[in-house]
Amino acid sequence: MTAWLGTGTGWAQRIAYVDVEHIMQRMPAYKSAMVQLEAFVKQWKADLRSKQQELEHLYQTYEAEKPLLTPAMRKQREEKIQQKEQALFQLKEKFFSENGLLAQKQAELLKPIQDRIYRAIQQLANEEALDMVFDKSATPGLIFTNAKYDRTPEVMDILGITDEQNNKREKSGREKRDKTSESPLKRIFPRE
Repeated sequence: MTAWLGTGTGWAQRIAYVDVEHIMQRMPAYKSAMVQLEAFVKQWKADLRSKQQELEHLYQTYEAEKPLLTPAMRKQREEKIQQKEQALFQLKEKFFSENGLLAQKQAELLKPIQDRIYRAIQQLANEEALDMVFDKSATPGLIFTNAKYDRTPEVMDILGITDEQNNKREKSGREKRDKTSESPLKRIFPRE
């Protein structure tokens, strides 16, 4: 049913994996959050484009009038251009830096969804006495995964999410688990 890792000394761990990305993409709340995030990003990019165009216009005007300006006027215009460049850079940082508005909005909108998924995984782990559950979508070290250890369909069931792809994955995973869940000793010494 689940993988057993260990040595011949009796130490073993039950493991499974889930595909959190697959689960999230099937959740209406996630889709709604992504639409909201895209709307924020679209607005912020429009704001940045507008500021960039203002800066470009200011610079082009300066370049065209530069031969007519006194050194003091040049310095004043150059300082104004530098201020606009700095303001544009700060606005980009405000929107898209590591701790910017996009990161904050992602946390605000996605954290409740992620928390719900992780509670469902915890519930599954408790019900099936799993020692470890890996996230296939976030674990770059998982080079190969056997579908019989995939608990994504069960987590989706706990969350009330269904889709055709989930049904195929669930059937495939169950068939593989059913084939391997029977102990070789039970086949040799069946209980009557």
